[in-house]
Amino acid sequence: MQSICTTLWSTFLQTCAHLGLPFTIKEHTTLNEKLEIQANATLNQGEMPRLAILCIGNRGHRAVTGTDNFPLTVPVDHQADHAALYGQIPFVLRDTNNDLTPDQRPKYALRKTLNINNRNYYAYYGKRIDMTDVVPKLQKTVVEDGQSTTTDYIPTTANLNPEWPDIPNTGAVSTSGAYLSASAVVSVNFTEFDVQELYNVAKIMYNDQNYAVISEFAFCTAVDRTVSVPTPSGNTNFKEAIACQVATFVGGHYELVYYSKGFDFKVELGANEPLLGAEEITTATLIQ
Repeated sequence: MQSICTTLWSTFLQTCAHLGLPFTIKEHTTLNEKLEIQANATLNQGEMPRLAILCIGNRGHRAVTGTDNFPLTVPVDHQADHAALYGQIPFVLRDTNNDLTPDQRPKYALRKTLNINNRNYYAYYGKRIDMTDVVPKLQKTVVEDGQSTTTDYIPTTANLNPEWPDIPNTGAVSTSGAYLSASAVVSVNFTEFDVQELYNVAKIMYNDQNYAVISEFAFCTAVDRTVSVPTPSGNTNFKEAIACQVATFVGGHYELVYYSKGFDFKVELGANEPLLGAEEITTATLIQ
């Protein structure tokens, strides 16, 4: 992974949740609007999106020429106010006569009919994140001499009986080199089935499976809404993602011709807070 960028939309959602205030969808911030999928759907009173959807893109990188004309691939980072991937691609493109099965379909979201070269396909732009084994943790990390040690943080009665810190009254005080975190590790498992489907996407969109490249990921918040969608056997109910906003961009680079069996990675999502230090740091002094 090259970079991680938390979005403004994620911060706004957390602020509304923490304050117990209604969450409103801002115009020009959802992937539903970008992809024209249930773009006009609204939240019901009290509904609050949660992290649920993974999306992928193929333009989170660029090619440059290095020393001795050596070709290099470098990441292109996202910014906090970005609301979409640079080049979002679907996980699945299926001919309308060969849709995913009823058992496979619930694993995906952001579904639409896409016309490519005068042929219609069902495109699935989102994949649901499996939260089955995700456990949030409280931890303390101490950094000494460049080495970090992380342990579980267990509250004690001292948390309810805080004492004044011993802070020097001269110089400046920084953080202690230790911090507390509340986070959870989310696993992404891109399976061999996913690889084969993305090969198919690349062949349909670019006429070459070598274009099956992922260089940007988007972890998105959303709310589920049951909608009616067409299938080869007629209309059926489908659990769609609405109010789908990018919460976190994660950079990476996977050329799937080299990952034919798939790949896995983990992302730790949450927040950390530094602990106050008690040592004096020498600062600049005015010389008369």
